[in-house]
Amino acid sequence: MEDFYVTIPYGLLVLGGGVAGYLKRGSAASLAAGAGFGGALLLAGALSAWAFARGGGGAGAVFATVLQIGPLLAAADLLPFVLWC
Repeated sequence: MEDFYVTIPYGLLVLGGGVAGYLKRGSAASLAAGAGFGGALLLAGALSAWAFARGGGGAGAVFATVLQIGPLLAAADLLPFVLWC
């Protein structure tokens, strides 16, 4: 199973959650976070699907991987460690 099968629907879910938070509570922060992270996930999934369709690999696949794992590393407070190495 390729990663974009999960990344694209998850990006839509995150984006929808941001919009729902804005509509329910008027939270601009929720909208910005949902649009930012959801958009990044959608971009990563689209780049990954594009790289897969073209035979895999390449700069698009590397960029998609960075977009997908960057927020996870930041959430776990590991991003400064990885950037330092």
